[in-house]
Amino acid sequence: MLPKIDVPIHKCKLPSTGAEILLRPFTVKEEKLLLMNIENEDENDLSLTIKQIVNNCILNEGFDINNIAYYDFEYLFLQLRKISVGETIELSFRHTEDDCDHLNKVTLNLNDIEIRQETSNKQFMITDDIGIKLKYPSIENMMKYNQSDVKSVFSLLLSCIDYVFDNETVYTEFTEDELSKFVEDIPQSKIKPIIDFISDFPIIQKTIEFKCEKCGKELSTEVRGLQNFFM
Repeated sequence: MLPKIDVPIHKCKLPSTGAEILLRPFTVKEEKLLLMNIENEDENDLSLTIKQIVNNCILNEGFDINNIAYYDFEYLFLQLRKISVGETIELSFRHTEDDCDHLNKVTLNLNDIEIRQETSNKQFMITDDIGIKLKYPSIENMMKYNQSDVKSVFSLLLSCIDYVFDNETVYTEFTEDELSKFVEDIPQSKIKPIIDFISDFPIIQKTIEFKCEKCGKELSTEVRGLQNFFM
């Protein structure tokens, strides 16, 4: 029988709550699975694979990855990528201006990737007496999200409503149909700041500045979201 390979245990804290998470590096098998999905260039399949890998590598007993905010999930994968493979990745950016059309290779240190700060205001008043409390979307919500589809945007909005309140009661139990009808009755003038909250939730991002290897022009591009760093 071959010897068992011991793996180191690493600690990190969730950005949203500060809760301590225990992680093990992912294995050769999991790295192979990740690389295969990156090559396929299917964002949904890649998201499912990353979710599976993160879930496999979390050692906290009873931890449910489906209950954390999406940006916590992105952060956890970044930490896993650093302890499992290394702190740098190579990205490709094509310079399509000035008749250049050169594909540039840029090395990025994962420690330089930032998380867009969360907003301090999560309560929004619909009338003088009625308001809602929002929460950030989960992994499952985001995997179903398509910003170009109206139904998908509406579904994400519903999933981000934590509770409804008025002067006397906090409403935490309601059906999806009840919540849908409630949101449909919100005045148009009150819905924009809620949509803005959904659009601007925390996400990993980095403005990358580099010089085109062919023409020498100084370039800058913003990369946002987990898939864009690894596809």
